[in-house]
Amino acid sequence: GKMAFANCNELSVVYLPSSLKTLDARIFYNCKNLTKVYFDGDYTAWQNIQRHNEWRLMAKFTLVLSDGEELHNYEN
Repeated sequence: GKMAFANCNELSVVYLPSSLKTLDARIFYNCKNLTKVYFDGDYTAWQNIQRHNEWRLMAKFTLVLSDGEELHNYEN
């Protein structure tokens, strides 16, 4: 949901299922230690997820896809 992990400074890694449909506003807001988000799907599946325009506000991380592809400092 909205701001689900906001201000979770202990959070460094997140695993997201390929069944994910939406990323709500500020889900990773101010997660200063978040370094990697693993997504159990490919790039096309990731692009098909509906995202609020502020979904990753104030969090930069490496997105790791199921095929091992890594997108560093992922922006959107």
